[in-house]
Amino acid sequence: QGQLVPSEIDFTNNTIVAKVLRGTDITSLISNFEVTEDAIVRIGPEIQESGITSNNFTEPLTYTVLGPEGIGSKDWLVSVEEIEGIFTPKYFSPNNDGIADFWEVQNIQLVQSCKLEIFSRSGQLVFEALPYENNWDGTSNGTPLREEDYYYIFSCDGAKVKAGGVRIIR
Repeated sequence: QGQLVPSEIDFTNNTIVAKVLRGTDITSLISNFEVTEDAIVRIGPEIQESGITSNNFTEPLTYTVLGPEGIGSKDWLVSVEEIEGIFTPKYFSPNNDGIADFWEVQNIQLVQSCKLEIFSRSGQLVFEALPYENNWDGTSNGTPLREEDYYYIFSCDGAKVKAGGVRIIR
């Protein structure tokens, strides 16, 4: 399942660019939106229901927002842009030799608004950060952790975005 990254909204030109990680199936994305009570959102003649209706975003789509009782309307051009995802190293070696001393996530800017939690194999929380700044040095409250596997979760707005394992090698 793909992951949406915060969208770019241009209120002057009525455009929205939703960003998804490369490899996401964009042929059946479901939009979540909020409009005033009694307003209607359509793509062509099809009424769109927030969080329910899926659409093929291989080409830009025009959403028409109709005000209550059909009075007033505004068209919004919505497109999807694929971007590179984050890369999380499988291991790092925090031994102060200047090589891989920190767990450095590539494209970290994609999850800057997300919380990072790292757990031991037994499920104990050993590190957390919001935002994560590529600064975990393999310690928990200043104490070096053992050489073993740990598990991480990046979560945004309570939803898990990316999870996996990382090994400390000393």
